[in-house]
Amino acid sequence: MSLFEPHSLSGALVVCVRAKKLPCPRASDSLATAQRLPKTEASAPESDPWVRVADCSAVAPHNGARLHCCVKGRYISILRWGGALHCLDSVCYHAGGPLTAGDIEELPNGVVCVLCPWHTYPVSIASGEKWYRATEKDADGKLVPTGWRSVGPRQRVHDVEERPEEGIFVRLRLDGASLESDSYAHNTVCGERCATSGPPPVTGRSGNVLKQSAALHSSRGADGKRLF
Repeated sequence: MSLFEPHSLSGALVVCVRAKKLPCPRASDSLATAQRLPKTEASAPESDPWVRVADCSAVAPHNGARLHCCVKGRYISILRWGGALHCLDSVCYHAGGPLTAGDIEELPNGVVCVLCPWHTYPVSIASGEKWYRATEKDADGKLVPTGWRSVGPRQRVHDVEERPEEGIFVRLRLDGASLESDSYAHNTVCGERCATSGPPPVTGRSGNVLKQSAALHSSRGADGKRLF
């Protein structure tokens, strides 16, 4: 069974997995091609198998390492944080921005989020929830922060496993209600933008980006709409 050679673009590894009868859209030769491997779990439905996307070495062991993939036409990204891998749709649900090319920060409540470079929306890499810094008016009518709140899942997350001696496997999670990120998940232009945006300048728990995000969203509601 043949494997592929991942290409490095602006510091990010990019691969494309083609599944039988479900060709992956592609606008250039910037994405490598891989062959779908056999299903590894007997309980996995035929329409949603595990797919080998890369060698384990394709995602570096440090926090913030990531791999952009196209599986069955869907653009997804694998991110490493805290020794674990997380997988979610690459393209931001809000406006089609390169979400997974953004910085990764930990909110004060401990939730680890990737921040979309376009509008600094914090999205949990584990649950796909969009978070915002809530505010309320005090007795003097001034807005004061009241903590970080979630509006619920907006970005679809997927199953990912790192199997020693075998590689990194992904299983798309397409069950349940539709999510906002579904509308951009197969968009070739938006998907390849994530891969070519390059790595973020800072990846860590510094909170530097969150300070800018809080300033933007402190006067806005759940999905960025102004409260006043």
